[in-house]
Amino acid sequence: MSDRIIFLQRGKIVAEGTARQIVARFGQADLEEVFLKLARDSRS
Repeated sequence: MSDRIIFLQRGKIVAEGTARQIVARFGQADLEEVFLKLARDSRS
C-alpha cells in the first residue's frame, strides 16, 4: 500500500496524506467511503 495518497477532483487536490489521516479528516470508515463521499459531494 502507498505511504501517501492524493485524491483529485476536477484536476485539483482535495485530500492528501496517509490513509489514516485522510480517513480521520473526512470522518469515514475507510478510503472507499472517503472516495464515495467526495464523489457524492462533487455532484451537489
